[in-house]
Amino acid sequence: MKTQRKNSETRLLHSPLELVLGQVKFSKIDNLDSFIPTLKDEFRVMRFPLQNDLVRTKVTFNLTGQVEKTEDVKQWTFRTKDGSGLVILDEAQVAFQRTEYRSFEDFTETFNAVLEKILSVTDHRRNGLVQRIGLRYANSISHRTPDRRPEYYLKKEFLGVCDDVFKENTKALGGLTVGKTNLTNGREGTLAVRIMTALGVKVPPDLQEFATPPSPEDQNVQFTLLDLDHSWTGSMDLEKLENRMDDVFVDLHEKINEVFFGHLVTKGAMEEWR
Repeated sequence: MKTQRKNSETRLLHSPLELVLGQVKFSKIDNLDSFIPTLKDEFRVMRFPLQNDLVRTKVTFNLTGQVEKTEDVKQWTFRTKDGSGLVILDEAQVAFQRTEYRSFEDFTETFNAVLEKILSVTDHRRNGLVQRIGLRYANSISHRTPDRRPEYYLKKEFLGVCDDVFKENTKALGGLTVGKTNLTNGREGTLAVRIMTALGVKVPPDLQEFATPPSPEDQNVQFTLLDLDHSWTGSMDLEKLENRMDDVFVDLHEKINEVFFGHLVTKGAMEEWR
């Protein structure tokens, strides 16, 4: 089933979008190791042939960007040939990341197919529960000339203390806006909007491990990062997941779009990115 947006999508030829990340957390699959050989072959057929087994320190950040906990987790990654699509799987979650983003429908169609394959192979649908569904859009704006500072791209309420307080070109932004949102069918979401400036870095720290590394020419460029993270947390029967998950993803996406295009960026930014 293809997920359908409620509103038309704004197309930007020169979009600042770096990557999109979708995540579904579920009750643990304790014997996941035993299904990995089958999943590796299935994902190869689905055009994710670059595969890797990892034991990594998983860092959980809270909404303010601070480290909440660390733990060693066994994970498996599956990449497309060109590296633009990535599946990250462990016993309690699957995440899908896309750096070459074509459309919301294309993204969710692939993610739904990935999730369906995992549930089918592991038979987790019958007894499992979904505990979180998340959607995250990470953007970076480069400031390569003096007339293209953050104030050109962001509306004034997101620019912090006035520039006159600081020495020229030394001001750095850092901020978080977070709150609850209304989703359909009485569900409630959590939306976090993070803004920060960084030198030579194009995605937030917790996304850098699997992101495209910055190019050498970007190392001395200042970027403003716009990170919009919208999620639902609760309990949902995996056996009844498919249609409901589509509804949740649409809700999460619509609110992210509303905030980014309606509240966060300026008309000048939109004209430049078109």
